[in-house]
Amino acid sequence: MQQDRSGATHDFQESAKRTWRARLVGLVAIAIGVGGWWYNWHLAATEGQFYIKLCILGPLGLAGGILMLVRPEWAGPLRSDSTRAHKIALIAVLGFMFVASGIDMYLLKHNRSPRRSTITRWSPSLGTPALSAMPRMTSVASVMTSVAPEMSFLERKYLLGSFNQKQNATWEFVTRDETIDDWKTLLTIIDRPDARTREELDRLAEGIMSAYKSHGGRILAAKTMRQDSGEVFNYMVAAFEEPGKQRFELNFVKAALGPKNAAVVIYGVRITDPRDYRTKAKNFLDRSSDEVGRALGNMVLPDISKLPRRTF
Repeated sequence: MQQDRSGATHDFQESAKRTWRARLVGLVAIAIGVGGWWYNWHLAATEGQFYIKLCILGPLGLAGGILMLVRPEWAGPLRSDSTRAHKIALIAVLGFMFVASGIDMYLLKHNRSPRRSTITRWSPSLGTPALSAMPRMTSVASVMTSVAPEMSFLERKYLLGSFNQKQNATWEFVTRDETIDDWKTLLTIIDRPDARTREELDRLAEGIMSAYKSHGGRILAAKTMRQDSGEVFNYMVAAFEEPGKQRFELNFVKAALGPKNAAVVIYGVRITDPRDYRTKAKNFLDRSSDEVGRALGNMVLPDISKLPRRTF
């Protein structure tokens, strides 16, 4: 008789432990569901995007967690001895998940804010140079009186090497000892009359980033910067690996508003090394990316309307 009581006591304790474990899992599921729902709405409000998986996880975690709190013995999948009430409860949880997820996705899609870029102000930690050290474009007058338009960047002279207007007016500048077909550094200016406001500038930056990704580029950095002068511009760094040529092509991109509309400036660098071009590219980024970013940030563009528009 005493053994029966001991066995019953042991079974009761084991059952109590299972109950509390199930309820604890239920509390965690509710917390995850509510947290996922909140994060999705926060992301939609601040970044203009959301995750479909979180739309499903939120209602599932909430309904499933409540069920485990109320009926912990029903935790887990259906079993051969599951009661009709157990089956109805699980079906109700799945039904609630589908309906709530659909409503959540609809509301998120139609109420999300336009995507906003993070603004990072230039600070001494970024190494803002003195005005006398800022790389600047040559003046418009000197550009137009030269045999070929030229500009200065990172203490090097660049001459206009080509112009085309397949989509937007694009000028490409190379150093004196390089050509458009064979260059190590390339400075490109693109006129973008389709962007005239901050919102349109952000959309332009998103479009550039998407274009890079669709062509196999890796975005190494992307942010909105603000100089002390108050000028806001979008900045990104993209990398293209070309194993067949044993090189990386790095693009440092600045998109900023001008007097009339936006312009995009791209400083392209090709890093080649038959032995280890990956390490060489990494070393270049570690050593020079801050300098290039500052130079682009402080660059003064020439009057694009006065640059030659003759295709060659």
